[in-house]
Amino acid sequence: MDDDVGIFRTTIGVAPLAAPRRRDLDNVMVDTGSEYNWIPSAVLIDLGVSPVRIDRFETADGRVLDREVGFALVYAGGRSAATAVVFAREGDMVLLGAQGLEGLNLRVDLVRRELVPAGPVPAAHSVGCYGSGASSAAAAKNARTSSSKAVVAVRACQMSRSSTSAARSSPDRQTSKA
Repeated sequence: MDDDVGIFRTTIGVAPLAAPRRRDLDNVMVDTGSEYNWIPSAVLIDLGVSPVRIDRFETADGRVLDREVGFALVYAGGRSAATAVVFAREGDMVLLGAQGLEGLNLRVDLVRRELVPAGPVPAAHSVGCYGSGASSAAAAKNARTSSSKAVVAVRACQMSRSSTSAARSSPDRQTSKA
């Protein structure tokens, strides 16, 4: 669902981590510019979600807010994930933020105006470190197409393997034959 100014909104579910008693919230703004998910404090308290800390936030208009933060299950797009939730007060917006979307492995499809699977999650490819050169080359190709973090992991792996190979063939490391 969307509104006149083009803000994307959706329905999400929220539940405590310990006993998934779910509450659905309609008309929640999807805001990739907000790190955390902002859920009405009354909803979180009613569900039994407890705050674990207080974080400081800066709003788009420059105000600085202190808000309690806890952890809950969030449901959207047919998926669920444990994530940080801000105890939103009266007047605060209700938001599904970037951490919620990442945990759910969802992204916003602006053309269809809906949440869709984000695709494969980048992961370190350990076979490239210990396997053949072909495995390493495949890992490097996959990493280049998925994420810069994965590229760094593969390069570190390749450097480690190169230095190990160099140490094995070093002239200082000769073995005596009996």
